Amino acid sequence: MKCNNSLPKCSNCDAHDKSCIYDCGDKKSRPTRDQLERLEAENRKLQAQLAAGTTGNDGRLDAEDLNGLTGSLPTQGSSSGSEALPSSTIALGQAVGFHGPSSILFDEISPEQTVGQASDTHKITDSLDSARLMAIAATQQRLEETWLLSEDFDSDGIYTGLAKELLSLYWRTANSAFLLVYRPAFMRDYAAEGPMFSTMLLNAIYYSSSRHLDGESYRKYCTDVETLNMQFHTRFKDLLRQSFDESCITTIQALLVMSSALAGVGEERNAAWIYSGMAFRMMFDLGLHTDKQSAVNKPKASIEDQEIGRRLFWSAFVIDKLQSFYYGRPPTIREADTAVPLEFLDQYAEMEPWTPMGPTSTQIGQPAPAYVVSSFSRACYLSIIMDKILDQIYSERQKWATSESMASYLSSLNQDLARWYRTIPFHFRFAPAAIGKDETAPPSPYTYAVILLYYALHILAHRPFLSHGHLRDRIPNMALESFSTCAFAANKIATYLESYKRVHTFQRAPYILLYATYVSATIHVRIAAQQHLESNATAHLKTCLNVFDENQKERSSAQRAKTIIESLAARLSVGIVNSSLSSAVPQQQASCTPPNMGFMTNGDSSPQPEQNASQQDVGIVPDPAWNINDLDLDAMLQSFNTSPSSFDYAPLPSKFNTSAWSTTANDPSRGNGIDDLYGFDSASF
Repeated sequence: MKCNNSLPKCSNCDAHDKSCIYDCGDKKSRPTRDQLERLEAENRKLQAQLAAGTTGNDGRLDAEDLNGLTGSLPTQGSSSGSEALPSSTIALGQAVGFHGPSSILFDEISPEQTVGQASDTHKITDSLDSARLMAIAATQQRLEETWLLSEDFDSDGIYTGLAKELLSLYWRTANSAFLLVYRPAFMRDYAAEGPMFSTMLLNAIYYSSSRHLDGESYRKYCTDVETLNMQFHTRFKDLLRQSFDESCITTIQALLVMSSALAGVGEERNAAWIYSGMAFRMMFDLGLHTDKQSAVNKPKASIEDQEIGRRLFWSAFVIDKLQSFYYGRPPTIREADTAVPLEFLDQYAEMEPWTPMGPTSTQIGQPAPAYVVSSFSRACYLSIIMDKILDQIYSERQKWATSESMASYLSSLNQDLARWYRTIPFHFRFAPAAIGKDETAPPSPYTYAVILLYYALHILAHRPFLSHGHLRDRIPNMALESFSTCAFAANKIATYLESYKRVHTFQRAPYILLYATYVSATIHVRIAAQQHLESNATAHLKTCLNVFDENQKERSSAQRAKTIIESLAARLSVGIVNSSLSSAVPQQQASCTPPNMGFMTNGDSSPQPEQNASQQDVGIVPDPAWNINDLDLDAMLQSFNTSPSSFDYAPLPSKFNTSAWSTTANDPSRGNGIDDLYGFDSASF
């Protein structure tokens, strides 16, 4: 019988007339400070090991992530703002200081500096995280609409009506191309004065979207849109002076938004290049180039933080590659130095209907989904291929590479491009000839831009094998195969441009479209010079010049592209019909391509879903309207000669009516006929 320790005397002992014996047990000593510190160190080590084995969090949202979503949006400066809507956990105001293993500041023991294996860039994250983020985005957008209607917000000195219009334009234009700014977090923290909003970022957005204001819109608020643009840029620079020496998310976003806007219109090229360079350095400083949570000295990131970081990193990666080609300078961010999964959890904007802007040449039937997330994802994959093209074809060291190694690089690039095409979603496989001719919903401009970039990359990869003598001379068949690839890709670009014009406007088109147009025009003008060929090159060239004409008023880069092509046309004795006249839609496609280029088409030259394995590798090529063997290859290769003697302008053939044709033959100030692809817009550097 055991005493049950009841007081003052237990029932067992009372019934048996025994004395209670109380068992107090062994007295346990309290843990010492050393023991606690060892346990805490072990706990941190285990957490670091767990973090090294995963690319995300535990798949759950904390309670505060959903806090306030059903309530009203707080007004600017309210004391309850940060409670009503969840803010990011990224420590924007702290010096993060990422350091890799080669740094003297790297601490391999500290969990804050642990660098694990590279993340799986194709890992599929928990669908529950995706669903929750989309639920938050949907709710946030409804709250955003209510808040903006109230007009109770600080628009930084401009009319609230203009501020709302500029914000709306930004989400539909620049942010649809790059997903630089995560809208739910930005607008939430705009209302709540949270860390994902800054006045500098707001003015960068103003500047970017003001380029898309039509006359009726800006005249309600000002008389001169250029003065308005200058106001935004000046305000941006004033705020940048106060924060350029501290890395934070919103500063990176602001710099990239402004850099892209300046590059897109061809203004202040030095500023555009420097802004993006600063942003890339800050991004490395914050450790955004690696998805390991422990690579940044901050608390464990929420799924929203990860989404913001990934979108920002991949936007920077794409911008870096585009500007490298645009300006002819080495890229800053190399894929080998990064480890960020190419996946985006918030797919809410993917199926939102696309809203046309400005005049269109046909009445749009039913609205089409914007597909902005998948378009951006596919552009990111293309930018990885661009990184390889820059490294393997255009880098300085490749000037001394052997022809055999260059041919091997080209074969690998062809396989990468073919693989990209085989894996694109179905909505990228539309037939361009059908768009605008029936009630089919037209693709958005950004869907077009991705496809145009894909074909432009074929030309960017192959044209050096035409213009670099040591490559084309040592590999006998390489020049012919490379030119046939360029010709096919250029004709595809022209086909998509004609389709684009029927449902959109070339004015203020994405600058990816402008660059792809220029790249293809350098091929069309050379085919047009071969007058014995029955081709549509002149009609295609007219379409390209029409793109430049409709953008040259607002974009100096479009004016420069037009100048280069017209100068080259004059050197090659190619007459160009006034490009402002309506161009005829091509009735036949002059197309030829070597095997293994990744092109898959049917007779109407539109991309088709993948076929069997052999067709995927070789491609299905329509019968060409002209035969590649009829090409005067020597004359074609001579047209790529960039020696000074080749720039003597030849007169136009007498059969051309020079009063109706545009030429720069008698105006050397218009250009010298050099049509570089790598750095075409770098003349003012």
